[in-house]
Amino acid sequence: MSRTCKIVLINVLAFVLLLEGSLQVIAAIGYGNTNPAVKRLYSYIKPSLSWEEWFLSGYMDKGNMVYAGIHSHHPTRGWAMRPSAHFQAKPRVHYTTNAQGYRALHDFRDKPEKFQMIFLGDSFTFGDEIDDVETWPGLLEEKSAEFNVFNMGGTGYGTDQMLITLEEEISRYHPDLVVAAYTDDNLNRSLLPFRDYKKPLFSLSDGKLSLTNVPIGTPTEVMTEIASSRYFSISKIQLINLLNYFVSELHPLGGSTSCTGQCYRLNEAIFDRMRDIALSHGAKFMLIYLPHGKEIKSMDEPSYGQTFFETYRSNRPGYYFNPRPQLVAADFPKAQEHYRRNENNLLAQLVFDEILKMESWQCHSGKSC
Repeated sequence: MSRTCKIVLINVLAFVLLLEGSLQVIAAIGYGNTNPAVKRLYSYIKPSLSWEEWFLSGYMDKGNMVYAGIHSHHPTRGWAMRPSAHFQAKPRVHYTTNAQGYRALHDFRDKPEKFQMIFLGDSFTFGDEIDDVETWPGLLEEKSAEFNVFNMGGTGYGTDQMLITLEEEISRYHPDLVVAAYTDDNLNRSLLPFRDYKKPLFSLSDGKLSLTNVPIGTPTEVMTEIASSRYFSISKIQLINLLNYFVSELHPLGGSTSCTGQCYRLNEAIFDRMRDIALSHGAKFMLIYLPHGKEIKSMDEPSYGQTFFETYRSNRPGYYFNPRPQLVAADFPKAQEHYRRNENNLLAQLVFDEILKMESWQCHSGKSC
C-alpha cells in the first residue's frame, strides 16, 4: 500500500472514530435535552422503533398488546377487543366493550325491524381519546329510534382487518347498510404484516385476494417469531443507527404520503369485496373518507386518502361521502388528530343526513319503495 493510501485510510478511520465518539456523546445526553441541535442529532440516531419492538416494549412493560389495555390477540384479525372489558384512561375517558367485544355500552342484538348498520373503521370510528358516549357511530344512533348501530371499529386497523371483521360478523346480523369509514393511513396499513401486533396480510393475484400471515399466534408465539428474526432497529453502534434512520426515510412505507401501484390495487380489491359481501347479504354499501389533522383546517392541504377516494368512486356507482368541506367550514376549534366531540357531533349529523337520502331508508321508513 502506498504512503498516500495509508494516510487517506488513517484519516478516514480517524474521522469515523471521531464521528462515532461524537454520536455516542449525543446518545448519552440527548434524551430530554432541550438544545435544538442536540435534539435534532438525537432524533437521527434514535429512530422510531419498529412495530415489532413497540409491541415488545409495550407488552413486556405493561402487558398491553394494543392501545388502552382492552385488547387480546385474534386468530385472523391480529387483535380485537376483549368482551365485557372496561378501562379508564383519564377521569372523563372510559373505554367499555360489550359482550360481543366491540365498543358499546349495550350488547349487540339483531333487530330486523330496525334500520341496522355495521360501521367498520379504525381508531377514528372506535373513538380513541374520547369517552364511550362520544363516538360518532354512537351519536348517530341517538338520532333515530329506528337505528340499530353496530360499531365494529378497531384501534390501529387497516382496511384488511375491516374486511375480515365484516366477513366474520355480517351473518350474525342483518344490516341494511354497511359503512366502511377509512383514513389515509388505513390504506398503507394493508401492506404491513405487523403493526401494533402481528396482523393478517392479503396478497393479490389476477385480481383475487388471498389471506396470508394467519393464523395469528399468541403473544408468546409472536415474541418467539420476533426473536428468531434477529431484527432490531437500534444498535449500540450509533453509526448503524444513523444509517438505519436514512434507510427508513427512503423506505416506500416510511412516512408514505401516497397510495398508488400495489397499495391502490390491493385496497381497490378490498373495498370491492366489502361491497360485494354487503350486497350479497341484502345491504347497501357506503364508503366514507375521514379527513383529519391539517385536512380539516384547510382545503389546500394535499390528501392521498382523498385522491384514492375520488379515483375509486369515479367508476363505481354507489354511496360515497367525504365530509372534508363541512369539517373545514366548521367554526369550532379543530382536533390535532383524533376527532373530539365537536367533530364527532358534526360527522354524526352529516352521515345522518346522507342516510335520510338513501332509498333503503326511505323504504324502511315507509315513505317510498
